Amino acid sequence: MLIFRLDAPLFFANAIIMRDRLRRLVLGADPPFKVIHLDLEANSEFDLEFADTLAELREGLDREGSELWLARVHAPVREMLDRTNLTDRIGQEKILPSVHAGVEAYQQRVSPTGGSP
Repeated sequence: MLIFRLDAPLFFANAIIMRDRLRRLVLGADPPFKVIHLDLEANSEFDLEFADTLAELREGLDREGSELWLARVHAPVREMLDRTNLTDRIGQEKILPSVHAGVEAYQQRVSPTGGSP
């Protein structure tokens, strides 16, 4: 699992930079990441450029065999995810209230008995 925390809000000017940085991290990983967990706490707004970039990122990760999970999604961002159909495309179960919840869900997936992966 790769946890990627954003220290600034994403918008049209830096969304592609984030997407390309994540792609480089994923492509260079050995062994490959199964889950990329994106912490969106710094984002209280969400524009269409970021929605498009997030959709492209999700599709690219799917092709690489990785999943995109989201954490700490504020209500306005969640509303935009719903309006742009990204909630359904990402999967409701992959939008989590915290990074910790995502780590626990990932650990449960890789080790159903609750042990360390």
